[in-house]
Amino acid sequence: MAAIPYPGTQQPVQGRVGATNAQAANVDPSVVDQLAMASCDHEQGCYNIGNGQTYASREACMSQLRGSIDNQLSGYCPQGVAQDGLAKCMSSIRTDSCSHTLLALVHEEHCDASIICAR
Repeated sequence: MAAIPYPGTQQPVQGRVGATNAQAANVDPSVVDQLAMASCDHEQGCYNIGNGQTYASREACMSQLRGSIDNQLSGYCPQGVAQDGLAKCMSSIRTDSCSHTLLALVHEEHCDASIICAR
């Protein structure tokens, strides 16, 4: 697993070769966890976690978003994730209004693959 660079560096987080598809790189699991945690914090703040809500529990939110984020970024970020792009995305998630869904992170303005992925 690659270490995440210190904030403010331009060093990208490197991906690793996936077990099911040697052509696709997987994004560092800690990056996926950071994005899922921030997204679930947002969802919890918007009252979308609990009985009858979008996610039945915090664990359900984390599980679903981890899978979604990993799938989205692994397919679009073969060189890994750029730290500055990750920071922009995280900031966007934290400040996003409750009227937006976070399921499709790659479609968010600041979480688009062109912003997050290392070049």
